[in-house]
Amino acid sequence: MRQESQYEIVWIPIRDRSTPWNYAEQMQFKKLQSMMPWYTVQPPSLIQPAVIKYIKEVWHFTKKPLLVVLNPQGRVVCLNMIHMIWIWGSVAYPFSSARELALWKEETNWTLDLLVDGIDQNILNWIRGGKYICFYRGEDINWIRKFTTSARMVAHYAGIQFEMVYIGKCNPKEQVRKNNATIIAEKLSHCWIDPTEIWFFWVRLENMWYSKMQQGNTVENDFIMQEIRRMLSFDGSEQGFMLALNDHLRKLYTPHHCNRLILKGTTGHIPERMIYADCSHPINKFIVYGCCTD
Repeated sequence: MRQESQYEIVWIPIRDRSTPWNYAEQMQFKKLQSMMPWYTVQPPSLIQPAVIKYIKEVWHFTKKPLLVVLNPQGRVVCLNMIHMIWIWGSVAYPFSSARELALWKEETNWTLDLLVDGIDQNILNWIRGGKYICFYRGEDINWIRKFTTSARMVAHYAGIQFEMVYIGKCNPKEQVRKNNATIIAEKLSHCWIDPTEIWFFWVRLENMWYSKMQQGNTVENDFIMQEIRRMLSFDGSEQGFMLALNDHLRKLYTPHHCNRLILKGTTGHIPERMIYADCSHPINKFIVYGCCTD
């Protein structure tokens, strides 16, 4: 039996009952529903206040989507499997906390297969062919031109097979799209043409972080978590960065500079203090408000 046929998904739309259920909301609801191939509780007014209270207080629903897993007996086996879906897809079935722990135990190293998964088969083919892979990001196209030219020159003189991949940033805006077009036109490197692929790469990385935290891991005792946070801090940086990779990820970066860790969601517990991977100094949790000018 296919895994897809062993479970069903039901959308429970929770809306603010203090606002009227007007025509605009109905149209928005129908538009969202038309994009979903699964079952829906409709209309939302069927969901009683007591049920909404239970979902908020027991399942800890706020605004971010949750995927709560119930077994055939109706018991909750995982309060939020959304991280598992982002990381492993249907391989995570039966979507329990025990299954999540087992999947992480299989990931003993911070590897390219884990980082990229099925986003780009070209990268996996390169790595299996013994090539070095360089992931880089940056918004200044002149920096990108200089970097890719220098990197190719170094690889040539070193006599190594070398590929570069531009990975933009978590929230790919117009500048990243322009950079993609220039990179393709000038054949500077490989890149993901579809902005959704760039977005998926970074969001999946964030979900690895949350999944690890839900398992009770910390950066002090988990090497994979250290590397996830390092990648996420690069995304929060205003400067360009590069990672040189082969069968396992090998980093090339400056010894120390100021970093930021920006997480777009708030799902799961976030500790008040953490130890930063580069300098071993404690960092505090803050809510960051930013204005993007690109």
